Amino acid sequence: MRKSRKIEKVVEKVLHQHLAVKPFEKLTIVSDDKKMKIAKHFFSYAKRIAIDVSWFMMEVRKEDGEEPPEQIKAGMLASDVIIAITSKSLTHAKSTIEAVSKGARVASMPGIEEEMLTKGAMTASFESIKETTQNLMRNLEGSNFVEVKSSNGTNLFFSVRGREWYVDDGDLREPGKIGNLPCGEVFIAPNENSVNGKIVFDYFPGVKGKLKLDVESGKIVKTNKKLKLIEGFENKKMIGEFGIGANPKAKIIGNVLEDEKVLGTVHIALGRNIGFGGTLDLPFHVDGIIKKPTLKVDNRTIIKSGKLVI
Repeated sequence: MRKSRKIEKVVEKVLHQHLAVKPFEKLTIVSDDKKMKIAKHFFSYAKRIAIDVSWFMMEVRKEDGEEPPEQIKAGMLASDVIIAITSKSLTHAKSTIEAVSKGARVASMPGIEEEMLTKGAMTASFESIKETTQNLMRNLEGSNFVEVKSSNGTNLFFSVRGREWYVDDGDLREPGKIGNLPCGEVFIAPNENSVNGKIVFDYFPGVKGKLKLDVESGKIVKTNKKLKLIEGFENKKMIGEFGIGANPKAKIIGNVLEDEKVLGTVHIALGRNIGFGGTLDLPFHVDGIIKKPTLKVDNRTIIKSGKLVI
């Protein structure tokens, strides 16, 4: 099958299966200069099948979670469905959160590369991802405490008491649903004051080698590398998300959009979490990956050295 036809089949799957876009709905595509080629695949297909579609272009944002221009925000707020094909993530931008609160359905594809459309995580079936995420949720819902360790030096403990676990399984058919594509994770906003210990990221965007953070009561008190992202926010709590990969087809490729979905990995985000039950309102949200963790929830082992054991 020719590459163009393979990409078209993925676009068709996103619009009809993941989002179930209806002919009378307003679809908005948001992209930037670097992702224009991929966005064009979606725009062209939507136009060809007579979907009411608008395509907004913007300059590449500086950080994940940074706001789009006001004109684009207005377009998003007037939309039934939004596809964000951007270099930096709009998933946790305030504009996206507001659009979702108004009932928009959002597929966010930050950092997506053309070759990722037809291989790896994007090829996983709805059924396999739902099976894995539902299994995780059965073991996570109503939990209180989380412990993450790894041979890379990670040793972290935090509370999730009273916080809700969320599923990103690719089912974006209901009003107010938002998720990544490729999909496949379960995530939560930790209680911000409770996060203590050491995080060692095997991969963190923009950082060469392992990034090590010492955390006290949710604040980063020591790093092994200069991290421009947090400059000016040193006295702020900023551990915003804990997530568990749940996509059996995802692979470590050096792109956080897919890396964080790899089954047996966990990820931790610095920054905004007000969109999923947290209290942090920082102007960024950036995820880092821990490849082979051991994860215990309420002292029950969920992952052991990178292998799901439940």
